[in-house]
Amino acid sequence: ESFELSPIVQRLTIDLTAEHVITRVTSLQWIKMLHEKDSTQMNNSITDLLPVLLKALSDNADEVLVIDLHVLARISLDEVQFLRVLQALNQLFINDRVILETRGSLIIRKLCSLLDCKNIFITLANILIDKTDLEYVSLMVQTLNLILLTAPELEPLRLILKDCFNSSKSSGDATDGLGK
Repeated sequence: ESFELSPIVQRLTIDLTAEHVITRVTSLQWIKMLHEKDSTQMNNSITDLLPVLLKALSDNADEVLVIDLHVLARISLDEVQFLRVLQALNQLFINDRVILETRGSLIIRKLCSLLDCKNIFITLANILIDKTDLEYVSLMVQTLNLILLTAPELEPLRLILKDCFNSSKSSGDATDGLGK
């Protein structure tokens, strides 16, 4: 039976700022469950929900951070929301470099383990192309490079890049052999 989610979402967003960790975790679990049940209606509330979910990324409780990333990943399964979430995450990193420097790697790694890491990296690269703050872009590229080179979650992407390099090297060798 269909019902109005807006009042529930409003209450849950208030509970995300509660003093007790268990209240914040439970609120996130409810948001995730509601999104699983009716993602279309939940996506109608994303304008109100997304800022609170992004704020929860700086929560001191690791349990809150992990479930929050699961909620963001769940929302990001929709192609439109995927771009919206990554743009908002990028804006969060621009506005709060401390989060980027302290938790940025963890946030991106966890999202890469929950979603397609190739799409995340391509989308973030496309977002960064238009940025004029070169100090920020440099820091973000360094962070992404470090993740790409070291994170076990990124092994599939490393293999894709390796295969691209090997296939271009093979075709380059064939061309060089014909040209000589």
